[in-house]
Amino acid sequence: MVLLHVKRSDKDTFLYETPAATEVDAVLTQVVKIHNLRHKLTRLADAASSLAEHGPMKPPEQQGLDDETPLLEDYDVGTG
Repeated sequence: MVLLHVKRSDKDTFLYETPAATEVDAVLTQVVKIHNLRHKLTRLADAASSLAEHGPMKPPEQQGLDDETPLLEDYDVGTG
């Protein structure tokens, strides 16, 4: 068995164990898939925590309009 330590940074690291007879192309393909899935999971977790913090997006017809948003009728061109 061969133990590979895949390290992109101090925080982005994992171990991968494979038989010594496995071809390099097969190992490389598997390691790349694992690495990409780890990044997808990280982005998903970040998005979930952001959603929990800020809530879901408004429907398109309500975007940009709040109770505090001044309406165009209330706008006076003279005073700005």
